Amino acid sequence: MNLSVRVGAIAASALTVVALLSGCSGTSSSDTSRATAGASQELPAPVMVADDQSEASGVVGNTFVFEKTYDAGSTIGVDKPDILQVSQAVQDGGANLNAGALALAAGTATVTITNPDDSTREVVITVNP
Repeated sequence: MNLSVRVGAIAASALTVVALLSGCSGTSSSDTSRATAGASQELPAPVMVADDQSEASGVVGNTFVFEKTYDAGSTIGVDKPDILQVSQAVQDGGANLNAGALALAAGTATVTITNPDDSTREVVITVNP
């Protein structure tokens, strides 16, 4: 077999493989871009509220984490549960989780943190749309 026939046979084989692979794809470029766009969405970072902070702000969907509430044995409450949904500090497996709040709606709410010695502090949370 001469060289030009071999090169032609190799080229034809390569084209056949490319055609077979492209036919097996099953997804269009628009399907791929939709899947990629959905995978790139990330949850927003939590808003960390320091133990000396008296106000914080975020947007609907943000989570607020009240630092040092687990170690202190503190509990939290809120005056407007329609704006913030609070969760108490807990131990989950080997993890100690501080108290937190999820922003449900726009508005302003006051979170009251009560320590084991009955001392309290308030944090005013402003939630923007």
